[in-house]
Amino acid sequence: RKTIESRAYALPPDLLSNHNDGQEVRIDILESEKGQDGISSIPNIVSLANNITPTKHPLLKRKGWCTFIDSFRYTSRQQFEADADKHLVDSSSDYGWSEERPMYGWVVDSRGVYASGDGDNSDEYSIAERRMRSLFELRQNNENMPTILITGASGMLGRALHRFLLLNSSSNYNNVIGTGHTRLQVDHYPEYVSSSNNNDTASKPKTVKLHQLNLLDFGATTDFLEKHRPDIIVHCAAERYPDAFETKLEESMKLNVESTKHLARECKRLATMAVENDKNGNTTNIYAGPYLIYISTSYVFDGGITSKEYPPYQPQSKVNPINNYGRSKWMGECAVRDILNNPTTPITNDNKEGVVATGGGHG
Repeated sequence: RKTIESRAYALPPDLLSNHNDGQEVRIDILESEKGQDGISSIPNIVSLANNITPTKHPLLKRKGWCTFIDSFRYTSRQQFEADADKHLVDSSSDYGWSEERPMYGWVVDSRGVYASGDGDNSDEYSIAERRMRSLFELRQNNENMPTILITGASGMLGRALHRFLLLNSSSNYNNVIGTGHTRLQVDHYPEYVSSSNNNDTASKPKTVKLHQLNLLDFGATTDFLEKHRPDIIVHCAAERYPDAFETKLEESMKLNVESTKHLARECKRLATMAVENDKNGNTTNIYAGPYLIYISTSYVFDGGITSKEYPPYQPQSKVNPINNYGRSKWMGECAVRDILNNPTTPITNDNKEGVVATGGGHG
């Protein structure tokens, strides 16, 4: 039985069924026109449904599905040819052995074929978007539902926002992702959002599970963003207790400033990935990258002590933080603006003018 898909790259671990707590990970098999000159014949974004046509290219067809349990690298031609009877792709094709590139085997566990109308052109998905070489992510029909990532969804502000979005979104909660570091289960009380929920059933809290994410682990943060591909990041995570900066200054500054810088850089990197030039010089948008909403604080102002400016503050109000908490939030705000907005005159911590800019705001 042919059970090995030969490829020139490894299958990402999160697509292996045995790497996901034993859960089956089905991968759809898409049929397209035959590629030419070793280059895929389809663009990076292509329609799966007849009523949506983002490109002029013929539609992909969902023919079936399979699951993989392992991905390994062949170390020699002898090892590769020993598995020839198991290979799904003819060894005389472009996926045959070559000394000039690595070769991997993806081990199939199970597979199936969609009945007519079951997978092909169904309403479940409408768009296929390239994520890695021949791997595409299938999007659901609702193109107006962005994926929103909330950092610090276990905190007071993050939890309130997470609860509000869940209660006011469609039934597809996968579009709203909440993260936490140590507290990964929180209670959401519906009546805090809507005063109409005043009966006994409505007043009972709903326990919501969060995704674990340590924002100070930059590698894990990058991997998390690659996996979930949010359209919007609302950065609520922060050390919000001013007193903590007197006892844990370095740790608090890392969370409020360094993690914010990393998120901003990742947003810029992912946005950069949105442009790809083919061999003919044509540009294709692959991924637009997430918007970053940074939550600042009124602690960036001095309450009128020196500035003689008092609440309510305006965008042009002078910034003059008088404690380390306020300074950390202002530094985070400056980092977001400098990295993502690329102003002609960079905003630094010495700039005492508050400036309206995408990605930053006083909360």
